[in-house]
Amino acid sequence: MASTSTAPDAGSYPTTQITLQQFKDEYELLEILDRGTFSLVRKAMIRSTGELVAVKVVDTTNFAAAEGIVQRELDAFAVVRHAHCIDMRAYCRHLNHVYIIVSLAKGEVLVDWLQEKKQCTEMEAAIIIHAIFQGVSYLHSNKIVHRDLKLDNMMFDRPGDITTLKILDYGFSKVLQGAGDVLTTVCGSPQYVAPEILALTMGSSAGLQVIPYTYAVDAWSIGVIMYMLIAGYAPFEDDDEVVMFQDIIRGEFSFPSNPWDSVSQEAKDLICALLTVNPARRMDVAQALESPFIKKYASLYGLPGQG
Repeated sequence: MASTSTAPDAGSYPTTQITLQQFKDEYELLEILDRGTFSLVRKAMIRSTGELVAVKVVDTTNFAAAEGIVQRELDAFAVVRHAHCIDMRAYCRHLNHVYIIVSLAKGEVLVDWLQEKKQCTEMEAAIIIHAIFQGVSYLHSNKIVHRDLKLDNMMFDRPGDITTLKILDYGFSKVLQGAGDVLTTVCGSPQYVAPEILALTMGSSAGLQVIPYTYAVDAWSIGVIMYMLIAGYAPFEDDDEVVMFQDIIRGEFSFPSNPWDSVSQEAKDLICALLTVNPARRMDVAQALESPFIKKYASLYGLPGQG
């Protein structure tokens, strides 16, 4: 028997847990799309309609932290219903396996798309970043901090259509339950991680103040993504990861001539506002949607409003 529950702030959308037998009856598993440390993603077909979906299959047997990661992802998916965020259809738990059924994005992963293009125009960057701002603004308004925003976790819903970007993978996300719920877990990906998260591990040796972090970590990661979209390379990059982390903690990056001499001041100003070391002074995603860079392209190309 399936059980349903309505997520906080999710309106009337139900989150449905189904049994293993229901899962087998309703979905036909197809080819593997991706493999992770303790999970894989498979394409699947809904038997009754022929619609294609994706199924994340998580094996918690030999990875102690997997259960916590899965639960965080389910907590986030229970809330998420937005045009620029991938959504969950149902999930199934059976012994040491969890099956998470989500909508299938059919376009390119953003990191692969950028590798093929090398770098984007300002207009393309504005369209993509605007979509990310909208999706993350929605997450934040629903008390969700993503904590692992990166090119690898973004995908277009339709091939070649950059207006259809979706934010993926909520394994490191955290749904904040109240004022006393603080963020102290060290997580994220090296090139994209905010300095205040690094301070949790490097703070005592680097003389930094170690305090819980906030939603602002997502804004920092978006700043890195925007820089990479326009330049084709990262703002913080070094073969020695410790050196790179020190640059991040100090917020030391530059705008080399290629391509930045031909990039607008509005774009560079927005990146600098997002890559501000002090999280209290960093521009948040709601403010970024009203930034001169976004407003300029919104008026030129009719980008939709916040939401």
